Amino acid sequence: MKRTLLITLFILANCSAEPEGYVPPEQVWNDWHVRIETRPGVLRAGMNEFLVIISDTRGLRPRENMLVKIRMPHSDWIQAMPDGGVGVYRRALPVRDPAHAVLHVYIKEEAGKWREGQLYFDFSPPEYRVATP
Repeated sequence: MKRTLLITLFILANCSAEPEGYVPPEQVWNDWHVRIETRPGVLRAGMNEFLVIISDTRGLRPRENMLVKIRMPHSDWIQAMPDGGVGVYRRALPVRDPAHAVLHVYIKEEAGKWREGQLYFDFSPPEYRVATP
């Protein structure tokens, strides 16, 4: 009886696990490494939460006190909120087409003078991208 229950729980746990989606590679901006995570783990049409994670090359020293804004191509810039002092900035945005989603990230920091820049994270797997002439 116990064995059957354990096997059933194991099967249910594996069946309910969310499939992994394509995650765009980490990018570097001003010597800071920027990566993106989403909630849920696989983009869906509708609201999705985006986590912008900024740290040093080893991923050990988070970068806090930055201004981070994000947007999808069809939306306006919106400020991502810092999640504690751990270099994580989060915000939910509507996603229209998960298979072709591109997240725009604006970053601004003060390092003696203000530095700012933009990064683009393409969530469509490379095999689905259409080459433009």
